[in-house]
Amino acid sequence: MSNPIVISKAKPVTKSQDYALLVQEGLACIRQWAGDSWTDHNVHDPGITLLETLSYALTELGYRGQIDIAQLLDKRLSPDSMALYAPEKSLVCEAITAEDFQKLLITLPEVKYAQVKPAANVAINGLYDVLVEWEDGDLNDSLVSDVVTANGRSFTVEFAFPYWDEPSVTAWSLPVVLNQIAGVGQPLPQLIPFEEDELNDYFTNVDVTFATNQTTRLTIVIRLASQPNVADRSALEQAIVARLTQVSAGSPVETYRSRVATVFGQMNAVKTLLASHRNLSEEFIGFKSVRTQEIALRASVELSIEADAQQTLIEMLSAIDLFIDPVIRFSNLVDLLADGLPIESIFDGPLLSAGFLRTFESSTQTQLYASDLLRQMLQTSTGQRNNDVIAVENFSMSSYVRNRLTTRNAINSLTLLTDEQFQPRLSVLKSEITFFRNGAEISYDSQQVVQGVLARRKQAFASSTAPVVQPALPPVSAAGWNPETIADYHSIQYDLPLIYGLQAGVPDSATPLRKAQEKQLRGFLLVFEQLLANHLSQLANTSGFFNFEAETPNTYFFQPLYDSPHIDQLLRAFPVSGNSDDWYTFRGDQSNAYLQRLRTSAESPPEMLRRKHRVLDHLLGRFSEELLELSRLEYTLSQQEATSLEAMERIRLATSRRLLRYKAAFLRDLCESQAGRATGLSKQSVTTLSGLERSVYRKAGITRNERQPQIRPFSDFFEIQNSGVNLENYRLKDAANVVLLTSVQSFPTVPARTVFDGIRTAIRFGVDPSYYQLEQTGAAQWRVNLIDDSGIVLARSATTFTRQADAGIFIQTTSTFLYATYSNEGFYLIEHVLLRPQKAGDTKFGTLDDPYSFQITLVFPSGYEHDFNVANALPTPGLPHRFRQKDFRNYVEAVVQQECPAHIVPTIVWLDVNTNPAALNALSFDALETFYRTWYGHFLADTLNTTAGTRARNQLVKFLTSLYSTLA
Repeated sequence: MSNPIVISKAKPVTKSQDYALLVQEGLACIRQWAGDSWTDHNVHDPGITLLETLSYALTELGYRGQIDIAQLLDKRLSPDSMALYAPEKSLVCEAITAEDFQKLLITLPEVKYAQVKPAANVAINGLYDVLVEWEDGDLNDSLVSDVVTANGRSFTVEFAFPYWDEPSVTAWSLPVVLNQIAGVGQPLPQLIPFEEDELNDYFTNVDVTFATNQTTRLTIVIRLASQPNVADRSALEQAIVARLTQVSAGSPVETYRSRVATVFGQMNAVKTLLASHRNLSEEFIGFKSVRTQEIALRASVELSIEADAQQTLIEMLSAIDLFIDPVIRFSNLVDLLADGLPIESIFDGPLLSAGFLRTFESSTQTQLYASDLLRQMLQTSTGQRNNDVIAVENFSMSSYVRNRLTTRNAINSLTLLTDEQFQPRLSVLKSEITFFRNGAEISYDSQQVVQGVLARRKQAFASSTAPVVQPALPPVSAAGWNPETIADYHSIQYDLPLIYGLQAGVPDSATPLRKAQEKQLRGFLLVFEQLLANHLSQLANTSGFFNFEAETPNTYFFQPLYDSPHIDQLLRAFPVSGNSDDWYTFRGDQSNAYLQRLRTSAESPPEMLRRKHRVLDHLLGRFSEELLELSRLEYTLSQQEATSLEAMERIRLATSRRLLRYKAAFLRDLCESQAGRATGLSKQSVTTLSGLERSVYRKAGITRNERQPQIRPFSDFFEIQNSGVNLENYRLKDAANVVLLTSVQSFPTVPARTVFDGIRTAIRFGVDPSYYQLEQTGAAQWRVNLIDDSGIVLARSATTFTRQADAGIFIQTTSTFLYATYSNEGFYLIEHVLLRPQKAGDTKFGTLDDPYSFQITLVFPSGYEHDFNVANALPTPGLPHRFRQKDFRNYVEAVVQQECPAHIVPTIVWLDVNTNPAALNALSFDALETFYRTWYGHFLADTLNTTAGTRARNQLVKFLTSLYSTLA
């Protein structure tokens, strides 16, 4: 029988739910503040009745305040907008160490194993070699197995071709068509025999013509899997030659060519992956595949009567195969958490698509012991004695490289090659396992064994991944609550005795005094009810409190009491007409005077901004980040140009709103910025920011998310018109040629043309939405004015708006367009290691002892313009405005030093913009931008080795060399 549901008699734990305590606290306040005039504290006293009712209402507020935080946070609002980032976003980071990159590589389905090590015989630091082993074992070596028929008998033949990265086959990196295969200087290849390991093998040279007129020469080592008799040898040799000269699909050479193209394609995927995660001032330059040291086994095995020879051999060789070459196994999050691993340790490093790796160990074995392999042969997969195998005799091991015997019949141990590029792998085809039962030899299908062992490896690989990133979230408590029901307020007037006349109102026959008393009591309770309702609204808007993406940065929330009894008789904002339609119209008006009063009384704009800054500072502090120095700097620098107290207040509010946008942009990009802070320039797109760029952008208050051209001619989007004698004005157009803003004032053309100064001023303030104001020009008609710090109107919107919301959208789109197009805020990051000489004749960076190792240059626009064609010409103010401030520059340079990895040396340069196209070879920001973006285009397209790419690199290097010579 289930336990009955009862109400606990225990005293509530929280004071807010303890009704008796709340009443006693209320009585204590009455005695303290009204003890001389209020002496009757009995239950019949109306004041005590009100106290008890309000105390009861407070217990409901206390109960809702205990709702689980998971339900207080509105599920309709993305957790990311409250900086509640999931572990796979907030705890991971991009690959940094060599092991991190190895982990990344083996998550590719084509890659089985990888090594990343500093490049050998290279004087520049930060360059790495990559060694990859492919999951498809046929791609790791140059062997092609084929079946050749001679005299009606089938012979298995292995052809060992050159490795895929040898110069003779690099032209096959892309699919080509084979045209002809012939011997060297004669129609047919000549097989040259040599004896080895009791088998007669051959080698030969062939010339392969492909793509109509290109030819390459291949040296091929041919190995016979079984010994032919004398009668079959001549026919077999002729069949091998005929097979070698075929160019059709499935022929040995065509199979090899196809594998070469596949390896190059997979290696390009490896290069792309590494380039997208590359660290700052580092690069991967050498790419090689693992080459196989084949291990062949020889043994005689006595089987039991019930044993299946073929299945037993598959199990034996599969166990040995996985012992020599184990599969790397991934774990899932659920298992790691169950093992007690801390969540921050689990997510340490890059996020892998295949699961989590506890450790990553490189293969270091140098000896292969017979005892280890025999143990695999004599036991089952569970470690028990395999009763199908009675005895193993005459066991030995041999090794081959490219079909050439390197060690013959080692009995106790086999010494492996120390070159890491050669990895030991079991060769089922070269192994000779003979089965006996009661002295009689048992035959089996060797090809079926090969396929069986391969199937077992694929099965082991398929079960090694665990791509479960996050377990299901546990159910939250207090089921049934949602933000709407949390905010629901039921008027306390329904809980008062009926004699008070509040629920239905006093009858029409009541005296005017009685009616006045009823309304007076409602008005008295209205203050308390509004506080109670607002408290519930604040609780229901917990997510809105932390929402840094909100257009309006509210921190206090409220709700109207439209459903309280006879509320329409108490609101001065609503004219009492007795018409219910008027009441519903009033309720539907989101800008009625009642709501406006609630809004302004909740928090003033300055108070709202102060509190929202504290919220965003708290969210940043969770990630050990802050923008306090930038905030201090922005307030200090912006106030320097104030001309009045009114202007100071306007500037302060505008600066506060701007800083909120800076912090919101920082929080929005926080996970990606922190995780990738060490990444270098991307090879995905010229607009993709590197990790250091993102970090400096956020700390410097640069809100753009992409790298864009920073020098844009005014004529692209500003149209200059004559507005009178020697006067001009301007109009701002968007990309669709729609006029956005029109200047209010006209600018003289003599003695100097000043319209461009007006455009710069419009850009300076137009990039900030805080400097746009709404002006009502008629009934339901508004236009937008752009003002400066002093409140002077600079420009107006070319159109008017019938809704304030449409005007708000116009402000946002216009300010965003101006910021993205003309703000000039940003910089260019140059990694010197990417400019190192690639071939003879490349221009060298000649100003530093080691100009390439961990050296970077950051070039900022100075905020000034300069006629470089005039000697000793003084710079004039330009854009961006704040980049001209020395304190701001010092702050940015300090941020670069803080965010830059400690082993990298940054050089920061501020360059003026050139105003005279006739100034050739000017060390200007726009010249740097041209050289840099041209080089970057070739860097993305992998065309730096072309004539145009070499020229682009050399021009950039020459510019930087000249620039550094001026800094010396």
